[in-house]
Amino acid sequence: MNRVDLLGQEEVWKDSLGQLLKIEEDMTDDHARHLMAWLLWKADWLQFRAHYSFACSAGGSHGDAAADALDAISATFEVPPEQWIREQPLFKALVRKLTPPVKAYKLLRIRKDDTLGPLFINRRQRIPLDTWLPAEDHPTPGYAHRPGWHCTRLPIAPHLSMQGRQWFIVHLRDVTVHHRPEAQGGEWLLAESMKVIGPVLVPRDVSWVGSGMDEQALYDNGIRG
Repeated sequence: MNRVDLLGQEEVWKDSLGQLLKIEEDMTDDHARHLMAWLLWKADWLQFRAHYSFACSAGGSHGDAAADALDAISATFEVPPEQWIREQPLFKALVRKLTPPVKAYKLLRIRKDDTLGPLFINRRQRIPLDTWLPAEDHPTPGYAHRPGWHCTRLPIAPHLSMQGRQWFIVHLRDVTVHHRPEAQGGEWLLAESMKVIGPVLVPRDVSWVGSGMDEQALYDNGIRG
């Protein structure tokens, strides 16, 4: 993977030793912050250089290959360098890494083989635990077209059956709030990516529908996560 390609993706980065590592699994938060600051500094430097009409060139090696890529493509800028770098997938991935995910709940179908799947849309999908999953767009006849993972702030959805299903704690990124009637769970959270953390534990003799409890009360009364 060359220097320019590194900026145009969101999964890996290359350190000064040439090692290609995964952003989510291998990069520390401190290094992510350092790399973001370095990229923005490079963008400021390119803006300064362009302002005084200095020639743009590929430049030499300055450490991380991601930062070097700015030099290699500086001649193609049609917007200010800082704006350009903030729009690149690599920079957005660094921002996501340093932004705490939104905690929410999702009702999932439990198959006979104990695998998890969506309730209605793309029902064949198998959903693993502890893995970030990008939302897919599957227009389905009979359902409103709302791309994204559909989740709720609390494990309450009075309009849905619990037969063969279970609530799970999930983490979300890039969330849009969609307001629905209370009978349908109130606010829906539509997310571009989701990670399933684990099942919600609910006492069988307690009904949460219309309980009016806030999230802390739910924890106090048996939902743990």
